[in-house]
Amino acid sequence: MKNNEIELKLRLRPDFLFKLSANLESYNNYSQKQQTLINTYYDTPDLALSRQKSILRIRKIKNQFILTIKLAGQVTGGLHSHPEYNIDLPDDKLDLTALQKKFALTLPCKQEELSPLFQTNFTRKLWLIPYRAAQIELALDEGEIISPRASEKDIICELEFELKEGKPIDILSFVYHFSSDNGAMLSATNKATRGYWLALDNHAQMDDYLAQWEKVLTLPQDQQIPAILAFEQDIVENAWRLGKTYFSQDFTRTVQLISAFFNLYTYITDVKMGQYLIANLEYLAPEILQAFSPTLVHDFASFNQYAYQQIQQIMQEHSQDRNNDKAVQALWDWLYCNVQLKRLIIEMLIVLNEKNKEK
Repeated sequence: MKNNEIELKLRLRPDFLFKLSANLESYNNYSQKQQTLINTYYDTPDLALSRQKSILRIRKIKNQFILTIKLAGQVTGGLHSHPEYNIDLPDDKLDLTALQKKFALTLPCKQEELSPLFQTNFTRKLWLIPYRAAQIELALDEGEIISPRASEKDIICELEFELKEGKPIDILSFVYHFSSDNGAMLSATNKATRGYWLALDNHAQMDDYLAQWEKVLTLPQDQQIPAILAFEQDIVENAWRLGKTYFSQDFTRTVQLISAFFNLYTYITDVKMGQYLIANLEYLAPEILQAFSPTLVHDFASFNQYAYQQIQQIMQEHSQDRNNDKAVQALWDWLYCNVQLKRLIIEMLIVLNEKNKEK
């Protein structure tokens, strides 16, 4: 089977799971099930698949084995879209020939070059939920990523929303209304990418946030909104991967991270850029605005102003007390804040609407 998978991922704090239970109980009348998934990922010694931004895995669900290849796609904020090809296998033996024959795929490697690299093993609770004219599959995943190459493991605690039927706007609207609790952030990093990091002991480096921001500012205004969204998500993913300790151990790193968000939020609340963002929202069709909130335009302006106030307070307190731990924790709390999640979803809505107008 071939499809174009469209999904949105949320990274969860463990304490959010307790708050989440009430939300999930409201969906108990819908189709639901629980699965244990064992996923083995393959690549060549020179990472031929990874270099093409493709992943190859065998998934075991009870006595069923599914071979899947996902090809390079797009990520808009936390919204993932990519081609995916699946076939059933009789057992857990890799059979690349069957996949290529069925879909006429040309892959950058031969089967004999492939070997297991890592596993993602987790329990998945599923709900299939009708929403507007759409069908959305909600998946709560809890488990771990392991590799024979690594002595440690990586913890999985995330929520995925996959669009089974409908339009991308439906999934954004659903997540926008899903919860008002803090503890979830958009994630642009999938389990496979995290598996590669673990297996290859691929330590992150701190990005040059200032240089990245200066590139955004050189773009024409009509290209800046998707660039702003990508820039913020890149900062978040880089900071999350490095971890709080990496920043709290060093005053300069803490300042650079806070400054990256301060530069961004100062810019989007500036009169000129702020009005441009609001204008893009006001041009949305009335039915789109209604799918989110009649006050969406006002809410977005308020969310952006709140973001600026939060980062300004963190910066001021850090410059006074030079307490890295306190500043980094405050920043992490903001990144998991529901207001932050909602404002990023609105930015994603603007970007998707612009892409649709270009088609």
